[in-house]
Amino acid sequence: MTTVAQWHCEIGKKTHVLLKELKKHFSITTLTKIHTFSWNAVFYASGDKEEFCVKIINEMTSGVLRTVQDLNFTATIAIAFARLGFTSVLPPVQSKCGEYVIRCGDYWAIVFPWLPWLGQCRLTEDGPQSADAIKRAIVILANMHAKSAQVAVDVLEPPIRDLPYAYSPSVWAQRSEHLWNMAEHNLVSRCGSKECLAEIKSARTQAEKLIQENGWFFRDPPQRSVIHGDFKPENLITNPQKSLLYDWDVAHMSRPEVDVAHGALTFSGPRWLLGPLNWDACRFFLKTCGIFSEHLISSTECLDVALRWSVVKTLSLSFKEEQVRWRALLYRELTQKLSMGLVPQTG
Repeated sequence: MTTVAQWHCEIGKKTHVLLKELKKHFSITTLTKIHTFSWNAVFYASGDKEEFCVKIINEMTSGVLRTVQDLNFTATIAIAFARLGFTSVLPPVQSKCGEYVIRCGDYWAIVFPWLPWLGQCRLTEDGPQSADAIKRAIVILANMHAKSAQVAVDVLEPPIRDLPYAYSPSVWAQRSEHLWNMAEHNLVSRCGSKECLAEIKSARTQAEKLIQENGWFFRDPPQRSVIHGDFKPENLITNPQKSLLYDWDVAHMSRPEVDVAHGALTFSGPRWLLGPLNWDACRFFLKTCGIFSEHLISSTECLDVALRWSVVKTLSLSFKEEQVRWRALLYRELTQKLSMGLVPQTG
């Protein structure tokens, strides 16, 4: 299986091919790959009068094929937020053909205006973030969700987007049986231990109980919002003059609490939920969300379920023993913390 590092290396060798295709759609004359922590490949491109950021979508190592309908939807989302005055978004540049997503060789490419500090100011995902970083992140998230209901009215989401991490609770509940079967199959094929397989089976039982006891959460709410879907430190680019919420590839319609829950977990520990969480940082994140915005948390009950589901979902998408071990431990600790009042009471 191709690794992310191998894919990036391969893309770097095809710069001349990418440049040839890009020239057909944009006034680009040079293309230089830049180092970022992004799952996708990012290039600096320049023309006679303009500079661009070119993002090449990574499908090879994610195992998920994006349709042009999917990617055009995320481009439309960014444009809609920008039009409503949300400044922490980078809308894509339209090509000569009037498209925002183009086929570039064997890959999908999206072109954005260039910012000199792009790719240099991301928060790391090596551990819990500082209180200041959490506050800045929540301000951006709150500003986004203040406008997301209107964006949801203005754009039309593809019926079902085949993106595992973008599953809304309702779609995940419909597909969870398949995901759990795949998780077990992957562990068996990798010679996972009996203990690890037992953890997956236990998580599956808990997931079924979560769905059964909270059916309202796993149905689409009457009034949905656009959520980022992957709100985490790696996707937040900050600068003294400006902050950007990056990587909208999995944006979709759902409950705001889904963004809050994912953010609370990812801002409190290492990436991919593969390590111990700082529960004080998690509690601070949730409390600050309640203070900063009425758009982020509709009820304590909804946030409680969103947190449980965030971890259960990652367990259903696990395919390595290390992933299952850490996430199963996280779920046990989360359940205990929730019983002790991790989630602040809302008005």
